[in-house]
Amino acid sequence: ILGGALSLTALAIRPRPKKPVMRITQPNRGLSIEPHAEVQLSAQTAAVLQTLFAEYGRLVVAQEFPMGYSGAQTYLVQPIDPEGRADAYTVVKIGPRGIISREFDNYESFVKKRLPPVTGRIQHPPVTLRGSSLAGVQYTFIGEPGQPPTSLRQALLEQPTPEHLYRLFDTFGPSWWMQRRPFNFRLAQEYDRFLPPHYVVEPASGRGPALDGRQPPGQVSFEAGRTVVLRGFSSRSRADGSSLTLSGAGHPGQPGLRVHWMGRAAPNGAAGKITATRSSTLQSLVAGFDRFGLPDPLERLASIEQEMVQGTQSIVHGDLNLENILVGPGGIVWLIDFAETREGHTLLDFAHLHAEIIAHVIAPRIGRPEAYLEELGIGKDPLLGAVREIAGGCLFDSKDMREYDLALYMFSLGSLKFANLTEHARHLLYLTASHLSASL
Repeated sequence: ILGGALSLTALAIRPRPKKPVMRITQPNRGLSIEPHAEVQLSAQTAAVLQTLFAEYGRLVVAQEFPMGYSGAQTYLVQPIDPEGRADAYTVVKIGPRGIISREFDNYESFVKKRLPPVTGRIQHPPVTLRGSSLAGVQYTFIGEPGQPPTSLRQALLEQPTPEHLYRLFDTFGPSWWMQRRPFNFRLAQEYDRFLPPHYVVEPASGRGPALDGRQPPGQVSFEAGRTVVLRGFSSRSRADGSSLTLSGAGHPGQPGLRVHWMGRAAPNGAAGKITATRSSTLQSLVAGFDRFGLPDPLERLASIEQEMVQGTQSIVHGDLNLENILVGPGGIVWLIDFAETREGHTLLDFAHLHAEIIAHVIAPRIGRPEAYLEELGIGKDPLLGAVREIAGGCLFDSKDMREYDLALYMFSLGSLKFANLTEHARHLLYLTASHLSASL
């Protein structure tokens, strides 16, 4: 009896194998892919589609959604079986394996059981094919036949009213942002990741001091042109396929050191030349911009990052750009792309959305920086007013907007690095940070 009991106990506590989060399978090369005239598919992307829909005979790619900054592509597709019967439309995202795998993990942890039914649902674990750097994941499509969804960016360009913003918060706020708790943190801990890397380094010969990822960023100071030897970094491929993002170890209350390594060779132990620092990168992005008498926000960046913030923490989307919010028939709003979803500062998503609206909705509408600055001073733009109102309902102290202004200051500067911005959009973001820094 004792032996049997021990055996049953051992079986009960035996570690169970972890459920695989990605299926590696073979593409169906016979699957006919029929893209819309405006959709261009690479051979690698087509192979992932042939893997994801291997049991079908045809695949109609009806639309490509403009994406954010992760290097992934998202498509609206309709699979058709070998007998000619069409299944329902579905949304497919294809991107680097690591990003897709992380998105599925985050979906399982933060989305699947928490968000309402209008959220796009991942239908099964991601799929890839052996030897490919890409993977694909399939979302349910929310909409009506013949009425494909549009991005929130396009919806706001066509009709710049705040109803979609309020609906977004009313739909997802109760499950995410409103379930918050007190959170004391150093600003850099949450927002440093959105700024350019601390250093850009290209492979070079020679010797030099160590650029050690085990050190906090504040303890490392090198100028552009210096040769260094890299140590203590973990690495992952970037979307360009020709360079790496290097990450150092995080420290309590501090971010890890980040380096953009301009090569594919293993970086640790290799020598490299620093071609840019965070400071020089940001200065080059705003060179020649008129501040109209406002202070330079870059001068206070290092000190503001070290401020301690009394705020709140909740689940955040982590990449709430205007292309990750889709609007369907009847004004229904839903979210996609959960690769950065996590526990974080509650106001992070709203500050990101605020900066996105400035860059992609207001910048095309207001042609002169002076006019934007005048409107910023008045504070009457309905879209920005709506975001501030929503964020105000999530403050730690409902009477103190400084918690939000700090987040928006960081995102306004961090957004400068994105390649899809016009010079005019960068100028408006720079003026936003200047305006905020005058009162922070």
